[in-house]
Parts: sequence; C-alpha cells; structure tokens
Amino acid sequence: MRSLALTLSLARRASFVRQGLSSRPPFSAKSTREAEDFFLESFELWREQRGLEKFTLVGHSMGGYLAANYALRYPQHVEHLVLVCPAGVGKRPDDWESKIPPALKNPFSLRGMLFRTATSLWDWGATPGGMIRGLGPLGQRFVLGYTQRRFITGNHLSAEEVDALSKYMYGIVASKGSGEYALRHILEPFAFARDPLEARMSGLEVPVSFIYGVSDWMDRDSARRAIETITASRSILREGDCKLVEIDKAGHYVQIEQHQIFFKELLGCLGIDSSAVAAEEEEGGPIETAEQLAEEWRTAPATAAAHVVEGL
Repeated sequence: MRSLALTLSLARRASFVRQGLSSRPPFSAKSTREAEDFFLESFELWREQRGLEKFTLVGHSMGGYLAANYALRYPQHVEHLVLVCPAGVGKRPDDWESKIPPALKNPFSLRGMLFRTATSLWDWGATPGGMIRGLGPLGQRFVLGYTQRRFITGNHLSAEEVDALSKYMYGIVASKGSGEYALRHILEPFAFARDPLEARMSGLEVPVSFIYGVSDWMDRDSARRAIETITASRSILREGDCKLVEIDKAGHYVQIEQHQIFFKELLGCLGIDSSAVAAEEEEGGPIETAEQLAEEWRTAPATAAAHVVEGL
C-alpha cells in the first residue's frame, strides 16, 4: 500500500471538512524520547490493526520528523520514506547566538524582554494552539486572515477552498490540546531540533527522498548533509533514494502552493512513471469517496495518484 497525505483532496471531493478526528489523549511526556514515543507507538499500533506490512510513508513538517523516526525504529515496514519540508533535520548552528541582533540581547530593551519572554514561554509549554484558544472568537478571525493571505492568490486555492481550509485549521488548533505539547520537547526555541535527524540518519535502512519549496523556511542544507551521511554509510537502494527535490514558487506548504508539480515529483521519487499514470488515469473511473480512494491506493497506486493530481 502507498499511503499518502491526501486530506485536502478528500475534503474537496466530499465538499465539507470535518474539524479533526483524533481522540486528543492526555499528553504526559516529559522528555524528547517520551514525546516521540507518544506518536510512534500509537502509529505502530494503528499499523498492526490495519494489517499493513509495507507502505510508503510521507510526512510533512513535524510529521516529517516523526515519519523519519518511525522509519529508523521500524524499517521493516517502510518501503520508501518521503520527507516534505521536514522539521527537526538540522542542528542549531554553533554561531547562532552570535547572529542574534544586539537589541534582542539587551536585557533592558523592550525587544530584549520580548525575546526572553518568548523563549521562556516555549520552554514552559506555550503553543500556537494555546494562543489561538486564548484569543477566543478572535482566534477564528486570525486563522481565517492567515489562510486568506497565504493561499488565496496565484496558483493556490479558490475562495471556497480557503474557507474550508481555514475552518479545518481552526477546528484543529481550537480543540483540546494534546500532541501539540510535544513541540517543546522535540524542538528548541526557534525550531531547532533537540535531537537532530541529520546526526542519526546514517543508520536509515530505507529509501528516503526530500521535497522542499524553494522559499521554505526549513533548512535544505541540513537535508543535503543528511544525504551525504547516508550515502557514506550505504549504497543507493532504489530510484528516488537520497533524492532532494526543490520546487519553485513554493514555500513550506509546497503540496498546496504547487500541487500539480508536487505530486508529479512525489511520483518520481517513488519511481512511478508519469506517462503510465496518465494512461491509467484514462482507464480509471471517477472517485467519489475517501474509501474508494483508499482502496485504489491499495490496488492501483498509479491510477490513484492520477486521480489525486486531477482532483487537485
């Protein structure tokens, strides 16, 4: 089975967005390793219950960090790992503190006090979701304004799709906090990893590909260093292994901002011939439900990929 993140595509086909389906269990982790276990062991239990033995695993942003950790822990179940704008790959540069503007270092300046406060709040467990919930009714307006500014123009989303996406995003962040509390255990302030992937990926036993938007704020150089570390310890396993793709006119949400190019590049990383996809697209019938698409991914992944590209 080739498991891909298709939430947006399925939402469009269904014409409505359900605002988060996770159970929001209490989060009690106290360390980086416990925070990782919170997600990885739950995902492994899901895999066992679904009876999946081997699958392609795609993770975006923090999901990329967790997907990479899953592949390191359970390589026997991962056919190919695709990391899309992953968080937590690189370490904090040794000279990072020297690059902090003097105004932020000044403990008596307003900017300096705000800088130290933001750092402390992160270590204490403050999250973006918590801030949105704290804004009350203004939180929804803030999320709506962000999605409209971020996705409404160019080769992005229609007004209707932006409205659906903003409701989905607000539904997630406004709900009871759970996994979001892992952020402070996995990332240092300003999103540097506490246990960077690039230092651990030499032991990765599965094919891996990286996809970034050219204007993504995530550090692509850390992915290049990770690839160098991997290829120094083992050979290339298959087509697309140790491949780094950079997509123009896209940032952190490359799968939305340049969706057609993204899915074509994704298929290329997986070794799926785009011409074969086009041929199978003509043979495949219309997909109306998420269940139909899931079944098609299981039986005819190329055709399913074609439907996703066409649907986006």
